[in-house]
Amino acid sequence: MSKSYSEITERMQLIPKENRIIIRNLHGGINLKTWSLKEIKITMKKRISGEISEREAESRLRRIELKDEKREDLRIMEVAVPLFILTPEIKVRVDLDIVAPPYLNLEIDTGTQKLNGTKLEGNISISVREKLSTYVRNIKGNISVFSDSADIIIENSEGKIFLESSSGSLTLRKVTGEINIQSSSGNLTIDGGKGILLLKTKSGNITLNDIEALILEIDSTSGNISMDMRPIEEGNYRIETLSGSIRIKLPFRSSCIVKFETKCGKIFSEPLFNIEEDTIKLGTGEGKMRLRTSSGDIYILHGFTGEGDVSSDRQDSEI
Repeated sequence: MSKSYSEITERMQLIPKENRIIIRNLHGGINLKTWSLKEIKITMKKRISGEISEREAESRLRRIELKDEKREDLRIMEVAVPLFILTPEIKVRVDLDIVAPPYLNLEIDTGTQKLNGTKLEGNISISVREKLSTYVRNIKGNISVFSDSADIIIENSEGKIFLESSSGSLTLRKVTGEINIQSSSGNLTIDGGKGILLLKTKSGNITLNDIEALILEIDSTSGNISMDMRPIEEGNYRIETLSGSIRIKLPFRSSCIVKFETKCGKIFSEPLFNIEEDTIKLGTGEGKMRLRTSSGDIYILHGFTGEGDVSSDRQDSEI
């Protein structure tokens, strides 16, 4: 008969401001919070389940440790689970609850599942290797995520965000700051993005919704680009794909000059856009936007309407 046993251990550690901390947990999730103390508090929640006696479970739980290695200004903390515990019939999970100073320079290696935070300020670097999902939430500071094949989700975060992925989907929701993404294969979705967005993909579709960027640069080798954005007057935008279509929704009452180019495709726009050769001028034309595709069509659509805009019974016109 399968049973479940658990054990909780707690550690308090004084962390100097200049210290860099690496925390590795390949056996569960990490919950991250901040407080005003200059100490880091780590609560390790260990659980083991399967057809095992209570005595044997307690013995195995005691052998699961949080190892601590010091190297000058670097401290490495790693969840260590002995190999003999990881048997097919026995399941082991270890979760970490971390409370840390807001200035912490923190690197987290999850390899698996979930990182939650509450406005942690500082540097956070996460490496993910397996085909699983990593969630990053509520982080304020610098975030770097390096992934082989995992799906990455970042929500409600601000600061410098850098993502590099070989494969797997990338999803960002309500992010603000400087966002730099490099993806070899996999779809990219951003719902709610403000600041500077620098996106580079080799294959996979790009979908952007509710975007208000000062600078937006998209370079795609293969994949369709779909965007719903509000250009700002001082904005500068460049969207290019070698193979794929570009579909963009713009508020009619914007101030932007849109230039478009396609070598092996067509350009479509909805009525009310004033088209002159390869240019559409919205408002007084403060913002600058360039749309370019080598092989694919370009669609310019209304993002939403305001007073006096005509949106019903509309028909696309081909340029």
